[in-house]
Amino acid sequence: MGTYSNLLLGLQIIPVPLIVDTSSYLQSASVTITNPSSNDSLSVDTADSALVAGYAGGVLSLTGQGTVAEYQSVLNTLRFRGTFGALQPRDIDFEVTDMQGESSATARLQVTILL
Repeated sequence: MGTYSNLLLGLQIIPVPLIVDTSSYLQSASVTITNPSSNDSLSVDTADSALVAGYAGGVLSLTGQGTVAEYQSVLNTLRFRGTFGALQPRDIDFEVTDMQGESSATARLQVTILL
């Protein structure tokens, strides 16, 4: 569980779940705020990878063929932004899909917001 107090700057979520897969390559990942507030957002830094990120409706999507290590590296840059008016804990779900189309079990992380 992460606990954060300065949401406007966006805070890095650590630790993100560790990716373990029998395949060496992944095709996608999704990170979902299951109970988002209207101004919540997630972002990652893909500058050092060939992965493409997009965010809409509480879901951060990563796409593109990449190694497990590349996906893990990008997910390790995950940042959460929100507003102080919505203090309920947020549940953030992680899921990856390998090149064979097999999806992982969902891993959940809870973020608690403090003033």
